[in-house]
Amino acid sequence: HRAVLPDGRSVAVKVQYPDIRKAMKADLSNLGAMVQVVSRGAGLSEGRAYFAELRDELMKELDYRDEAARGGTYAVAARKTTDLFVPAAVASHTAEKVLTLELVEGETLKEVLARGLSVPNAERMRIARLLIRAIWVPFLTDGVIHADPHPGNFILMPDGRMAVLDFGSVKQLS
Repeated sequence: HRAVLPDGRSVAVKVQYPDIRKAMKADLSNLGAMVQVVSRGAGLSEGRAYFAELRDELMKELDYRDEAARGGTYAVAARKTTDLFVPAAVASHTAEKVLTLELVEGETLKEVLARGLSVPNAERMRIARLLIRAIWVPFLTDGVIHADPHPGNFILMPDGRMAVLDFGSVKQLS
């Protein structure tokens, strides 16, 4: 949601759906039972461990304070590339179920993809370079992986930079 803070700054506010934690726990519990049966049947000894990591990562996405912190980690890693932008979280207006970020204007990568071949080739190549930088620079320089590279999580800003959003799933590797 768009909002304006008392100091006049425009922001984007993400509000968690009510009872999503309860619903996710139930769904993941059911899925876990299925993973256990399939793992045994297929002889996959690590199936449960992989699922446990996936479950834990998905549950972490429900605390927006943690997401704000992971966004900060990604921003530090991305600062080496001037054509990337990571909106800062507004700590005073962020809580477990509410995330407030600087507002980013532009067109999402999802919207660009929907235009298909009407996007000139030179622009497609420029966007591809930005996307490669957004994914690989943080990883290669700081071991930070944006683990949800959905086209809706990238915004092409009017000034030519690419904004990166949604840090619910970020991995830090050694």
